[in-house]
Amino acid sequence: MTNSSSPPKPDASPAAVAMSRGQIHELLWALAESHFRKAQALYKSSLTAQTENSANIHWQASIVAGLTCLYSVVKICEAPRSQAHYFGSNPVTGPDTEAKTRLRIASVLAEWCNDSQTRTADEQQGEEERQLTRALMAVPNADSYLPTRYAIIAAHCRLFVRRGEYKWAEQKLKSAYMDAQKRQQLKWAYHFVFEISKLYLACGNTRGSANVLQHSAAMARKSGDTAGEVVVSAELLGQLMQMRNWTAVDALTGRIDTLMTDQALAEISPVRTRYWALKAAAAIMVGNVAGAQAACDFAREALKEWQHVFARQLVQEYASHGGSIVAIANPHIPSISGGFMVRGGSYYELHAWVMLVSALSVSGDNKYEQFMEFLQRAFDGIVRGEADGFKRQLQQLKLHVLLHAVDAGLAALRVSEAKSTLDEVMAVVADSENHPSIGNPDESKLRRQKTVWRSNRDAITLRWAMYMHRTGEFEAAMQAYRCVVKNGASDLRYAAQINIAVMHLSAPMLTQESEMHVRQILHELSETTPNTSKEMVRAALLDFVQGIESKEPVKAKTHLLACMRTCNEIADAALQGWTLCLLGTLMLPTGQYGQTLKMCAAGQAIAQRANDLLQNAAAVGLLTHIERAVGDSERCTKLLEVDQRLLEEFNALIQHAA
Repeated sequence: MTNSSSPPKPDASPAAVAMSRGQIHELLWALAESHFRKAQALYKSSLTAQTENSANIHWQASIVAGLTCLYSVVKICEAPRSQAHYFGSNPVTGPDTEAKTRLRIASVLAEWCNDSQTRTADEQQGEEERQLTRALMAVPNADSYLPTRYAIIAAHCRLFVRRGEYKWAEQKLKSAYMDAQKRQQLKWAYHFVFEISKLYLACGNTRGSANVLQHSAAMARKSGDTAGEVVVSAELLGQLMQMRNWTAVDALTGRIDTLMTDQALAEISPVRTRYWALKAAAAIMVGNVAGAQAACDFAREALKEWQHVFARQLVQEYASHGGSIVAIANPHIPSISGGFMVRGGSYYELHAWVMLVSALSVSGDNKYEQFMEFLQRAFDGIVRGEADGFKRQLQQLKLHVLLHAVDAGLAALRVSEAKSTLDEVMAVVADSENHPSIGNPDESKLRRQKTVWRSNRDAITLRWAMYMHRTGEFEAAMQAYRCVVKNGASDLRYAAQINIAVMHLSAPMLTQESEMHVRQILHELSETTPNTSKEMVRAALLDFVQGIESKEPVKAKTHLLACMRTCNEIADAALQGWTLCLLGTLMLPTGQYGQTLKMCAAGQAIAQRANDLLQNAAAVGLLTHIERAVGDSERCTKLLEVDQRLLEEFNALIQHAA
């Protein structure tokens, strides 16, 4: 008779074994993800840790532990194949378990490069490719497992791109795109379209990238997928803006505007935020300040909606990648269990871009204060993103915001503030060199130096040159400008050449050599400057410098009036004030004192609103000449005193900044 109190014997049946193994692989999945989360937290703390090497060892150990769990799942999946004669079938639950596990191993290897101390980069990528190849062999052919298959193909193509094997990547992406389209897997079709577009951009084929997106948008429109059409069209809009194809930009924004009221877009606030920010940026680039401000209002409203959604995601702990992932499938699924995601700019990135574009669209009397307020909001968002572990992703954008703050400080004669911001820029660059990225510290450090310092070197050098120009270090400023002209991109070279010309023209004695040099610069800029409707700021600056340089009063007046018209369109008050002063200088010898007085008074009013001491002094100096010419000696004496006081304040400001 059996004792009822004795423990039951373990069930060794195939079903029990299958259940046990099913529980084990799910447990190992969860354990692996906990190790990866721990590694992320340790890596985040290592960015600020004093004992950097020790911190790196800890997060790398967590990655190794997580990978060990995943490799154990692979062994569980492989074991039944060798034991089939015992059970007769594969007892592991989930036909695509092995494929998902190998895909996760490959993604971790690609992201963290945990074995970089024991393997070379080639060995590392070889193991990653082996896992992806085996994963593709393991995934079932049924349609229900297509998301897993497509995810493996996408990861394999990213590996090809990292290795520079663009042809292989292009072939696989095109094949996957056609297959996804044929099977009506539209979300995956869009994903592969974006990957092909990025691949073409990396190869310098901008037109090919735009054509791919245009074709995809047309297919989305044909299939009635409004949300998909807007997602693709927003990406296309950014590329058309880079190509300066404003006719196509106008047509595309008109089309998207008609779709913005569709209910399908009501729940996709990230897409709407990005679109309105892009539209505002396009309006700024063509000088449509009013249109930019209206688009910024919509962008900030969409950003508020996204902020509420993102806050809920943070609480529920599934807002990975800083909110850059919009879940098409169930957002609560573990990262290893599949589910397709559409990736875009993270919440932190788009928040900063919206605030930056809002700053650039500001106009009016208190322009500097509003501009800096928006920039501060952008900077605060970046700081929050850094605190959430996205320091590396936000670094380039942080530099971009800081450089715009430098420009604003120099333009408003806040020289001390500009200097402090420049020091902060250099601190960001130094920080990027001191902290290695994920992976091999030495190789990663070299890559980050290249992407952070080298890619921003000329932009930073230009700001230092402008600062030295403002503070009277003319020789050092000239050398820095020439370095930018020699090495910089076209926009930076243009700005440096304009400033070199201004330095020559504002010298106490304009030598014949300097005059020839200025004319050569103006000739080059006139030949290369695009149509004024595309680059209105450039056109205004060129007209301004040509007005200074011209020896013929009529020709000089023509250029300065053209500059005035452009300033009115782009709402550039500072340049408008200087142009008014120069026009007054031209009018003074003609005896038209009434008209000259109006111009100088308007220039002084602009300078006073902007608190620009130097421009104010220039305008007061011209008014002094007018009063002397009309015989009002008392008024002339008072103006001379004001002029002297303004110049003294300006000199004190510069000395304090230096």
